[in-house]
Amino acid sequence: MKKKKEKLTKRDYKILAITAASAVVIGSTVGIIIKRLGEPVADYGALAKKIATYEADTPTIMNKYYAYKNNNDVENNDVSKGRNSFTAAEIINIAINNYKEADYSYSINMGLGNASVVKQGIRGYQIRCKDLYFEESLSFSQFVKVAKRMLQSGDTITEYDGSFSKSIEITNFSESKGVEYTLDKYKERMGRTLSEMFIYIISDKTVLQSNIKVDGEKYTINVSLDYGVASYYYVKQMKSISNLKNYPTFKKLDLYFEISRDLKLKKMSTDETYYALTSKGVGSTINTKLDYYYFQDSELNIPDLKESLTYGGLLDD
Repeated sequence: MKKKKEKLTKRDYKILAITAASAVVIGSTVGIIIKRLGEPVADYGALAKKIATYEADTPTIMNKYYAYKNNNDVENNDVSKGRNSFTAAEIINIAINNYKEADYSYSINMGLGNASVVKQGIRGYQIRCKDLYFEESLSFSQFVKVAKRMLQSGDTITEYDGSFSKSIEITNFSESKGVEYTLDKYKERMGRTLSEMFIYIISDKTVLQSNIKVDGEKYTINVSLDYGVASYYYVKQMKSISNLKNYPTFKKLDLYFEISRDLKLKKMSTDETYYALTSKGVGSTINTKLDYYYFQDSELNIPDLKESLTYGGLLDD
């Protein structure tokens, strides 16, 4: 007897949309193939014991870079070539570290995902003003709209749930809805603190393929990562925010960077595919594409909870 093909109900699609929208902190999650169970589960528990061995040794990389700068003009030389050259992972980590060390910086991210019945838009801000760190993450579709803000001050991070008013460019947040976490507790849930800023593990051990080109005044770098390792902290965030049954199982994690000749981070684009299963048993193979734009040494005021940030009209696309 031919097995009857199972159809998803509107409720199933809504669960999927909520899963996508609630993952606002990690970026965008939009299902493109809907499935029921049957996908492998990654063993991140076993990886935890040796994850430190895969992480970049940033102090050593930066010491190598400072020694290089003392003897070379980094703006006129190709740091990826020569006897004391740097690998793709090293160049990326230098640029990331330069960005993290700036007292003032901000970034904007945007992306749009499409599924058969779900069109999910993602927007976000990340702001540093000396010892204060702020993030806003917005997710919206025809089914559900979710807004979150996080503020790190001292040893605590406060997370706020918000809503949209009139349009997706106007948000409402209330201080009474804030939940406070210690840095350790927040990192346990979300994989990183706000001051850590970046969540992928990018090192010579996790970069499987890379390509570096000098394009005028910048480097363009493409890397394909060992997604089972590079996503270790990322999946913690995804599972917590989306209330998933298990950690997502990655199938692809590719990154594209634009970095200035003096190794300042300008842009990162992500292209990732993974399988996620909700606590309701509805799963999907998900593709996410996001663009992040970075502004190092640029000051932007952290907004009041009653103040909406502008995305230059991009939220309407």
